[in-house]
Amino acid sequence: ENALPRLGLAQLWSSVDQLGHARAALAEALELDPELARGWALLGELERRTDAPTRARAAYDRALELDAALHEVRYNRALLALGAGDVDAARADFQTLVDSNVADTPELRSTHLHLARILLRAGDDAAARARHARYRELGGTEPLTPHGG
Repeated sequence: ENALPRLGLAQLWSSVDQLGHARAALAEALELDPELARGWALLGELERRTDAPTRARAAYDRALELDAALHEVRYNRALLALGAGDVDAARADFQTLVDSNVADTPELRSTHLHLARILLRAGDDAAARARHARYRELGGTEPLTPHGG
């Protein structure tokens, strides 16, 4: 009994928007291996997609407890925190990604933008401009403020 084939099946079901089937396969995988970090990460994604942000964040928390190098999970958790108004938690996750240099990848470069906007709202204009400049260096095109100001 190995959890990985069930995790793969859950990922396949998820990729075709069969979330009930994905959840069932994932439940079996996590029952077999409750410390399967990628399983908790997928559970977080399923919860996010079904508009259950509190449960998504809890699953992301567990995934990161098991494997702190799941950078996409940290990014998604930061976005959930930001959406929930928990700016401090979002800032901490975005800062962790920036500090580890994974935010310099095309997939995560918007980390710099989100952090820049948080810094701007906190009144740290110089740090916000510097972070936004890094985002632009990496190919980002969005303005520092959402309305172009």
